[in-house]
Amino acid sequence: MSRCERTPPAATPVGEMLRTQSSPDVSATQKPTDCGTSKITSRNKNKRLRPNPSPEAKTVCEKASQSFEERIMDMLMSWKKEQDSLLKRLTSDMTEIKQQIKDMQKSYTETEKWRDYMDVEYESMKLTIATLDKERLEQRDYIAELEKKVEDLQTSARSSSIEIRNVASSESESTADLTNIVIKTCSAIQLITPL
Repeated sequence: MSRCERTPPAATPVGEMLRTQSSPDVSATQKPTDCGTSKITSRNKNKRLRPNPSPEAKTVCEKASQSFEERIMDMLMSWKKEQDSLLKRLTSDMTEIKQQIKDMQKSYTETEKWRDYMDVEYESMKLTIATLDKERLEQRDYIAELEKKVEDLQTSARSSSIEIRNVASSESESTADLTNIVIKTCSAIQLITPL
């Protein structure tokens, strides 16, 4: 294979350049862009950052990592303080809730005792009322029996009783006065008196 050496083409006049719109001098034909740089020869590729092996770069990186560590530590410390204060509040709230629960349990226990006492008292009163009702019924039956006996006695006593009519009553009448009236009446009708 033969070796061929190339030489650049001869410069073309400006008229020809306008016709072809091409120029070997790229810097002369470049138009300024909005940002001031041309992107014709640059690549739009995101390059990965690599660590700089220089000692100055290491100290900058170390300083950056130390400041980052300090910021993280500060954030963690502030977060820990917030968590501690929140934990203290929760602990005090839990203690208060536990105390309220104990008080409620104590109140509930006292209420249970009072309810049990009232149940016993209610049962006792119920038994007493039942006993009193039974006694009242027995006494009512006994009173009815006594009333019947009184009526029987009154009926049997009528056959042996004396009724005196049309006798003036005195203001201070005594048993002796009534006895004298009966004796006088018996002697007037000539009846023998058992006296």
